[in-house]
Order: sequence, then C-alpha cells, then structure tokens
Amino acid sequence: MTAEKAMETVEEWEFDAPAHLQYWPAHVHPDGPGAWDRPRLFGNLRDAIAAAATDAAPTAGVAWILTSGGHILRAVDIEALWLDWQAAGAQLPDLASKPAA
Repeated sequence: MTAEKAMETVEEWEFDAPAHLQYWPAHVHPDGPGAWDRPRLFGNLRDAIAAAATDAAPTAGVAWILTSGGHILRAVDIEALWLDWQAAGAQLPDLASKPAA
C-alpha cells in the first residue's frame, strides 16, 4: 500500500488520537479476541508511526498499528507513510499547518 492509499484509509483526526503499536511474528495477523494483548500506547498516531519506523523491532517481529478509528496499519503501510513524510522534509500530516504557540 502506498502512503497515499494509507492516508485515504486513515481519517485525518486519527493522526492526533491515541494509537497502539504491537509486534507479531510475520506469519501472524492481528485480528480476533485478545490479539492486541501487549500493545504499546502512544498519545497520537504520528508518534506510533515514528516509533515503528525508527525503534529496533523485536527479533522476528513485524510492526502493526491499531488507530483510534479501528484501522489496522500493516508494516508496509507504516513504512510507506514514514518514507513519504521523510521525502516531504519530515513534515508529518498537519504539523506544518498548525500555528506556532
């Protein structure tokens, strides 16, 4: 999935809402009851994407993010968003348009 496609899936408000990051082995898909049993909680989706892209993943672990809107971002989605933001000068969505405090 491209960053553009991931942006179509995730609603704008979700980038400012809490998100869960969790790692699973590559052969596991995060669905079903109890699937998100050890998530790392972030205050917003931007921080979760940055952590997934820059932190060392556990051995044989693949990053997945669950947004507050219930969207699941796969590693390929996370990577596409991260690389797109880096190519745009490290400006995450909406950060450049918010007034300075």
